[in-house]
Amino acid sequence: MLEISMSGLERAIECTASLVLQQSPTQGAWASYGHVVHAFLQRVPTMGREAALAAAPKEHQEALESIDVDAMQTLNADGFAYEVAIALDLDRMTARELGRGISRDEAYRLKRPGELVGTLDVLGTTSDAVIVIDYKSGFRDLGPVRENWQLRGYALLAATLYGKRKAVVGIIRPGALEPYFDSAELGDIDLDVVEDALTELRTRYGHMASHSEPTRLPTRQGRWCTFCPAFPFCPAKRALVTMGFHAASPMIDEESAAMALSNLELLEEATRKVRAALEEYAVAHPVPLPNGWVYGVKVTARKSIDVPKARNILEAELGPEVRAAIVAEERLSQADLKRLVMKRVRDMPKGERPAVSTEVRRILDRLEQARALEVKKVQTVTRHKPSPWAIPAETEGEAGEAAPE
Repeated sequence: MLEISMSGLERAIECTASLVLQQSPTQGAWASYGHVVHAFLQRVPTMGREAALAAAPKEHQEALESIDVDAMQTLNADGFAYEVAIALDLDRMTARELGRGISRDEAYRLKRPGELVGTLDVLGTTSDAVIVIDYKSGFRDLGPVRENWQLRGYALLAATLYGKRKAVVGIIRPGALEPYFDSAELGDIDLDVVEDALTELRTRYGHMASHSEPTRLPTRQGRWCTFCPAFPFCPAKRALVTMGFHAASPMIDEESAAMALSNLELLEEATRKVRAALEEYAVAHPVPLPNGWVYGVKVTARKSIDVPKARNILEAELGPEVRAAIVAEERLSQADLKRLVMKRVRDMPKGERPAVSTEVRRILDRLEQARALEVKKVQTVTRHKPSPWAIPAETEGEAGEAAPE
């Protein structure tokens, strides 16, 4: 029986074999943080920011306080329903509401054979359309919302439930300075495409599920691999990691030297692919290393200066002559600011020169208070020692979701 979550719909469509391979949980240590953010954003419109903050786990409250909910796209609590679980019958193409505010586990217990279930963060209707909003945590590139299979699946569920042939879908993601909101309209043809894709998926899955050797099924690699529960058992990934190499011995004659070079280039290319596969695995499964280190995702925050917002402060701190240096700039890095401060300090009398690092920190504090700093979080997969103050890494899935893929 086809069992998928809407967050895994793209993976199911692009690599259906992943549904029948052996599965392994992909819930990482940081996944709970994503779920907490998700729940917090869902509560804000109905409970208010302070009450929603108080309802969050204490260990996450400080991080949640940094979310500027006032600057985010707001929703009228009276016009929308929240956490709406819907089941879609693929045989009859009918939908029914399972409940509101219920857990994902409970929603899956209420489903009937042949139904797909999704829980919509926010659901509204107009005279001719449904409105579906999904809250996201993390900061990876989400791509165009109209191409997001999770939202497209939700749109079909809601449109079928309410008998509409149009849907407005959107994603809201909080940010310390620049919250993200994107939306798109899906019409009659778009919904038909989703319906056809689900029907084809069920047929394809039925054929694959009866295969006697699932590891021989064709797999397709792509961005959907990272959080795939079948990753450790995927034949394509295992082939990359377990392949062996036979390096040629160095020789001084032309023939053996040419062969050695060819083997070396093949080895380098294969090594690159193996590392890529290991990095992809480590995103969802951090690898413990000796002495408390791990090989996994490390997140760093890089601050840049929004020049249009910072111009007055920079001129006040560094003098009007800084105007020429920033006239054509939209962004300045902290290194750029340090160079400008150093130039300014060098022009001061020797006895009055402050420490450059102190001046940079002071100016950055002013810029942060004026909301003239842009924070970009960067994920890298590397060896590192986890810090209790580390920024949580990106995770996949709906808040609290524990249903099988």
